[in-house]
Amino acid sequence: SLAGHGWEFGAHGYTHAYMLSQVSDEVLEMELGVPAAQIYAATGIFPVCFASPKGDYDDRVLDRARFYYKAHFRGWGNQGINLFDQTDHWQIYREQVANTKSIDQICAEMERAGREGYWLVYMWHRVVDKPTTEYENSVVQFEGVLDCAARLRDAGTIRLMTARDALKVVPDTPRSPD
Repeated sequence: SLAGHGWEFGAHGYTHAYMLSQVSDEVLEMELGVPAAQIYAATGIFPVCFASPKGDYDDRVLDRARFYYKAHFRGWGNQGINLFDQTDHWQIYREQVANTKSIDQICAEMERAGREGYWLVYMWHRVVDKPTTEYENSVVQFEGVLDCAARLRDAGTIRLMTARDALKVVPDTPRSPD
């Protein structure tokens, strides 16, 4: 039911066990294709975005990912900030939401993005009651950020959309990897 509430599923590799730039062509096909098929089988929606496990990719990985997906998210970088007129759909920045950031800090980041005209991609690996690793966020933080996002949306400060929808309005401006 998450898709009906505005959430989107993207693929992140099948096993998360490999550096994709170092695997055989056969393993690369498995790591790219199996999660797309699994998401489609479970939801009826084919994923359009892929994020390389461990942030590892090269031109070969991106070339093959184009067969299955419409975009690639980098592992990290640029604090998740993407400029509307300078976004390469195959190197979209995203940021893991730090569980050490306050809701007010994250809300201020979103508000600034709306005022200054750039878009943010936030990533949540796991939402739990009590985080124990850097890849976990608290339910309280998650719900607080969602409440803030809704307030900013309702005030006309930001637009909320899935990556699938953003790819339709953000022009693809290819760039070389940095």
